[in-house]
Amino acid sequence: MKLKYWLLFLCNLVLLLVAYIITPILPAFAELREGPSDNGTKTELGYYLPDWLFWFSTNEDNPLGGDTGWRTEHCPKNWDNYLGMVLWLYRNPLSGFCRSVLAYAPENETYVLEHSGRSFDIDKSREGDGYFLVTSNTGRWHYRLVKSFWKVRFCYESGWQLDVYMKNIKQPVAPFIPPFPVARIRR
Repeated sequence: MKLKYWLLFLCNLVLLLVAYIITPILPAFAELREGPSDNGTKTELGYYLPDWLFWFSTNEDNPLGGDTGWRTEHCPKNWDNYLGMVLWLYRNPLSGFCRSVLAYAPENETYVLEHSGRSFDIDKSREGDGYFLVTSNTGRWHYRLVKSFWKVRFCYESGWQLDVYMKNIKQPVAPFIPPFPVARIRR
């Protein structure tokens, strides 16, 4: 399974380079329509990429203007214009590809959780350092490590998003998570 993961990662890497290059022109193809917003909790009239550009979307549960956190905390002055749309797409590029082509649909799997004492509480947006590793009986895994140094929080994640299945959240597929570290300044 690890060899397959690295082959999927290489495929993702090639398309990620394409995504970084074309992201500034993607908002030109946006369609104004009714769709999911605020992480799928409601619907709104907003700009969304057309279906044929789904691979390059950030998430299927928000318009190109982002979610409430993006609009109020991260990009309050530009979320509703071209710059905000481009930044939103750069925030999580190629997510549609990771959630469709590279994802898999877990069926009747069992999971084992190993963690540093905080279980799933470690997250890119919450307090707390540590790690967790979820492994499935099919050989897939989900690893997350969060470590803070001074005012910078580093998060490394790889595998497939399996933590939601351990939390009993129903999802049709487990998205692929490419192994890229993320750093955030803590406030």
